Amino acid sequence: MKSNSALHLNLHHAISQQLLVAFRYNDQDDWRVVEPFCLGLSSANNWSLRAFQRSGPSGSKTDWKLFNLDKAQDLRVLSQQFTADLRKKYRIGDKHMQTIFRQLY
Repeated sequence: MKSNSALHLNLHHAISQQLLVAFRYNDQDDWRVVEPFCLGLSSANNWSLRAFQRSGPSGSKTDWKLFNLDKAQDLRVLSQQFTADLRKKYRIGDKHMQTIFRQLY
């Protein structure tokens, strides 16, 4: 489990301010744009982000995903805000996280 304090601070900020986040994932060139909802340690003990993916590589669907942050590259917090109320399926206390450090309520 790697810890990257700058990355985590950026994600704390993005979640708190409901700002979109963009990053490349799993050594792919395509960018994913997500709405971040929950930052924590997954049950597999990986730093993870629960997010709603708005766009990404062709073939990846728009839906809820749990991203292993060890596989995220070039993460950028965007200036565009999202409205958490639009995502009714979000559940506080993500059951796939053993420890939650920040989440939307």
